[in-house]
Amino acid sequence: MLAEAPAGAAWRQAGGVVFAGMDPTAAQQVGWRSVQQWHPPASDGGSHGGHCLCCVGRGGLDQFLLTHAQGRVRGGDDPLEVLVVVCDPLLVKRYKAQLKASVFLSSFYAVQP
Repeated sequence: MLAEAPAGAAWRQAGGVVFAGMDPTAAQQVGWRSVQQWHPPASDGGSHGGHCLCCVGRGGLDQFLLTHAQGRVRGGDDPLEVLVVVCDPLLVKRYKAQLKASVFLSSFYAVQP
């Protein structure tokens, strides 16, 4: 979970990147084996904006990543050695906590610092 996409060719050639809640620039997308975008669910009129734990399982980032991991396992694409999630720096801790709490997602991915 990073605030910026890594620039090294080794990172990019080995894996994919998910831009969470943000639109990537053309330069941020170059060289990755897989580039995905995820946007949080629209607020349902409550006091939150879709980045909270109550949105997990309703189109949350964990569900998005789980769906992609399952698709790769089923033969849709080559497996990735690394998957980098890039998001607003203010959301890194929150997204990281959500992903660590996802039991099913942890069978596909390990959250690294």
